[in-house]
Amino acid sequence: MQRKSLYQDIRKIREDMTQPEIIYEDEAILVCHKPAGVATQTKRLGQKDMESILKNYIVGKKRVEGSTQPPYIGIVHRLDQPVEGVMVYAKTPQAAAKPQCSRELTHARAAVLAWSLLYIFRVVLYTFWLMALLALVAAACLASSVSAAATAAFISA
Repeated sequence: MQRKSLYQDIRKIREDMTQPEIIYEDEAILVCHKPAGVATQTKRLGQKDMESILKNYIVGKKRVEGSTQPPYIGIVHRLDQPVEGVMVYAKTPQAAAKPQCSRELTHARAAVLAWSLLYIFRVVLYTFWLMALLALVAAACLASSVSAAATAAFISA
């Protein structure tokens, strides 16, 4: 079995990424999860980035609502391409101008905190589940080795 390289894994994530994981959204800002391997913004043709993914997401929503205005996405901050994390984007030029002063950013911070706590809870829960599974496997292995030894002793007696 041949193991794929990290570069191939990241490339696959970039190709599959079409729908963003939205954490919070209102009329002024959008908060979403940026996976590792996806650029925040790029000028390369054919390479998906968060800006174009979010513009496509907004165009899809506006198409349902009947609006024909082109989407605006203002990048409030950046994360490096190999880094995953939570990103805040402005949906209006006014929100992009002074994001730290807006009331919406306070709501977004609360949503990010809630999402982060949920993510940590999922990791802890997964870790405990994995430890319980390993304990069951170890107990089954121990029980089978004890019963095999007892069977061998019974047969030889």
